Amino acid sequence: MCKMSQETKNVPKWRFPEFEGEWEISELEEPCKYTKGFAFKSEDYTNSGVRIIRVSDLGARKIKLGESEVFIRKEQVSEFSQWKILKDEILLTTVGSRPELVESAVGRAIYIDSENVGLLNQNSLKLRANKGYSNIFTFSQLNSPRYISYIFKIKRGNANQANIIVKELLKFQLSKTTYKEQQKIAICLTSLDRKIELVDKKLTQAQTFKKGLFQQMFV
Repeated sequence: MCKMSQETKNVPKWRFPEFEGEWEISELEEPCKYTKGFAFKSEDYTNSGVRIIRVSDLGARKIKLGESEVFIRKEQVSEFSQWKILKDEILLTTVGSRPELVESAVGRAIYIDSENVGLLNQNSLKLRANKGYSNIFTFSQLNSPRYISYIFKIKRGNANQANIIVKELLKFQLSKTTYKEQQKIAICLTSLDRKIELVDKKLTQAQTFKKGLFQQMFV
């Protein structure tokens, strides 16, 4: 259970009762190491092998499946090991549409919860938290209204195609607490995400059932 904290600077309003003390503020470049995506050549694309993850493959929350996927041959993978996407990393897009268009927004963050996803293409970053920082705790702040407001502030380009400069992105300010508190918050958020995924799945199934029912009931 969470408790209400006293109104103090750099202390959240709701908190697990076993934790106390002020949180620290740091810029995104401090807790994370980042790698820019690689500009793979389209002439190297194949129909099978190891997948190349492009900006267009990233949805609002996850990597899309079955939508014009591209690959490179497995024999080439050893050349591009530093761009391999690892479990528990965070992907960030540096090009996209306006921040309010969630599915394709510039700066959107995707958390990787599985192995063998593929290799990261250009116009994206992958982040991994340094020791003492939780990736999920960091990721949660990259999905907050404050982060979206920051992207609005630093984005460039027109209404249809926006971009952000990596140097400015890394200046986004994160809250930091002890690693134990980060982990407890991460567990809580992960549990909620799983419940949301189950509800989404049930909704999709219900919509599919309704569509099939209409096709059977009406000429």
